[in-house]
Amino acid sequence: MPNLKQDIQYLGLDYKKEITKLILYNVILLVLVLSSFFFIKQVFINVFIVLGGITFDYVLITSYSSKRKSVLLERKNDLIKLISYFRIFINNNTSVYHAIESLIPYSSEWMANEISNLLKNIDIDKSVIPFVNFASIFKDKNIENVMTSIYQMIEMENNDRLSRFALIFQEIERNHKKELLSQKSQSLDLINNFPLFGAGLISIILTIGVMNIIGGMINGL
Repeated sequence: MPNLKQDIQYLGLDYKKEITKLILYNVILLVLVLSSFFFIKQVFINVFIVLGGITFDYVLITSYSSKRKSVLLERKNDLIKLISYFRIFINNNTSVYHAIESLIPYSSEWMANEISNLLKNIDIDKSVIPFVNFASIFKDKNIENVMTSIYQMIEMENNDRLSRFALIFQEIERNHKKELLSQKSQSLDLINNFPLFGAGLISIILTIGVMNIIGGMINGL
């Protein structure tokens, strides 16, 4: 489960502990399912318990991916807010390095730590690599382009920086708005699918119930 492992580790959770929890939950579900077959003689109730267990398991496993996407989006939002501050510092003739450094007081604890690491890496490596590595945290090509452009601004005159950054900021804002709209659309699609899922589940239960009744009637003849 490579994607599950990446999701868990990205959230800062212990992979082994989370897998142990998942195994424990599944053991409990298995016990419930087996108990229902032995002690509950109604077929449709047994099927309902099985489907409920499968649904619970699916929701539990996919929750890590959902949480990771939420955290990633929140961090992107923080970065875009900081880029607007960066623009202000650049407008005040601050150097690129010190403009980045000035973002730390306005950052979350996580972001401040990542920016500090970026500055340390810039001190060691004057190439574009520290900027690219910082951008890779956000898994977004647009942010990589922004950080590469910020690196290129180091050698520019201040007026050139301002005109270039105006274009960069407009582009990242536009792409971020598109991403937010896309995520909202996906959330709405998921919500709209819940009634269909519920209707399908009810249809299955009713079908099994009718078959069970008919089977009982036939056995009674």
